[in-house]
Amino acid sequence: MILGTPHFLSFAAKRGNGDIKPHDLIRMSATTRETGLTALGPYYDYSNEMMYPSELGIGRDGDIGRGADQIERNIDGIQYYIDTMAFGTPTTRIPGYGNINYINQSPLGLNYFFNTGQQCSNGADMYQYMTTIPSGLPGDLGKGLKATLGANLQGLAPGAMQDSFEALNPVPILNAVMGTGYPKCKLMEAPVGNADGQLASRFPKQIYNADPTGSDNPPIEVPNVWVDPTADKVYYKTLPPSDGTKYVPGGPQPFMRRWVFDKWISQDEYKWTQQYLKQTGRLYTSANIPDQNTPPDPPIPPQPSANKVKAALQDKGVEGFSSNLKSEQMTAGMLFAGLFLGLVAYTALRK
Repeated sequence: MILGTPHFLSFAAKRGNGDIKPHDLIRMSATTRETGLTALGPYYDYSNEMMYPSELGIGRDGDIGRGADQIERNIDGIQYYIDTMAFGTPTTRIPGYGNINYINQSPLGLNYFFNTGQQCSNGADMYQYMTTIPSGLPGDLGKGLKATLGANLQGLAPGAMQDSFEALNPVPILNAVMGTGYPKCKLMEAPVGNADGQLASRFPKQIYNADPTGSDNPPIEVPNVWVDPTADKVYYKTLPPSDGTKYVPGGPQPFMRRWVFDKWISQDEYKWTQQYLKQTGRLYTSANIPDQNTPPDPPIPPQPSANKVKAALQDKGVEGFSSNLKSEQMTAGMLFAGLFLGLVAYTALRK
């Protein structure tokens, strides 16, 4: 469920900028900023994002003789949790409880951009797009399952299996280890938030040991924002319609743009790219957060070879001298050279 590869693994080993420091982990921890040194992304609690039994109307009061309605609600609640584990979306319409007519159910998980801590050749921070939402079965198999059951395999159990299969793929690790440590990036646009486009949890999150002195103060609660719509420069657009293989929400959804890994380049090409972009005013910094109007990088011309540089100097005049020198400067230079040679000859004759 993770798109992209962990290119940040070679950051400390290849770039020669020193080991990753704690303040780097704070900056790397989420889309932009996330509290906590050990956090590797937005805080997402699956148990909080599922509906509680009380919200589904599940109780112990029903029996065959006295509480048929309660028994039906309990059965509907069981169906909700089965669908959450297996399909992610409801196989049948589940009646709601209280003021809710029907349960709106969607796959659990998040889409977000993760700051790897590396710097692209254009000077921008390099991100990696992460999705913890199960993708379901692709192709005709997924469409057939949708037609038969009314839902796709986007539940927690298929998602865990999908993660296991992806963890067995050695290509991402080999690519990170074999890389040069100098990444060229490309601009990527992708949806963020949960499957329905929500950017924050309905529950706050607890922060432990917020006191920098390390005292055992009780935890504090802060809003659990997965993606900051203002700081992250979120914009909205409509997703393409579903092809029948996975869940697609309706209406405009939140999107972001970030620079992600494209390919490894040499150190010379990396430095030449930054030099060229700086001359053209297109070199970024960490403060430059992309938005919907950020253009792709311009084509980078090939770096001039040593022979071409030498030829360019010769075209301007004698190598090592500029053709723009004035006659007075040339005359003074010749007189100085003659004086130097005379002093050398005089010293030699005296010996």
